[in-house]
Amino acid sequence: KLLASLEQRRGRYGEATKYLRKAIDHDPQDVKSLYLLAQIVEQEHKGDSEAECQQLLSRTLKLCPANLRALADHLRLAVRRADETAVRETLAQLDDLAPTWSKATRAELTRVKERLANKLGPTAVTSVLGLSNLLKGEPGYARDSEQLTSGTLVADSLQTFLRLAPAPTAPSQVDKNLKFVAEPLPKAPSTDWDR
Repeated sequence: KLLASLEQRRGRYGEATKYLRKAIDHDPQDVKSLYLLAQIVEQEHKGDSEAECQQLLSRTLKLCPANLRALADHLRLAVRRADETAVRETLAQLDDLAPTWSKATRAELTRVKERLANKLGPTAVTSVLGLSNLLKGEPGYARDSEQLTSGTLVADSLQTFLRLAPAPTAPSQVDKNLKFVAEPLPKAPSTDWDR
């Protein structure tokens, strides 16, 4: 993940996606890598990048289905791609979470559902931006966001050495045969050390 983040910052998205795909192959449950890969794929703007990004967000939502940030991003992409099934499913997931939200956010969700009933596609994306902004103020959004991103950290800290054995916590055995022999230092200046 560290190399992927560095390559992303350099604008080398192809290299970043290569490293992230390796990380995901190693740990398919790593939602941070999945989400970062989705972001980078979307930044690449290649031919099918939106479809792949939406698929990656779907995988993320299977691992954490109530994540508000992932739901908001998935809804935005589904609307842009005019994917009626994905829009309907994502709105249903948001509807299930809505009872705990503020009145303004619930009202905006109702308005979004009404607007999207008639129109999907790139021009309809603005219909979901207000909901995305209101979701940021809901309890749990910050926690959900932290679940997907590392914040200012590029990677998680290591808790033990990767290749070295952990240091022993008990003292070593007493070495009774150890002896020190006092010898004068060669070419040492003659000084009085006792001052």
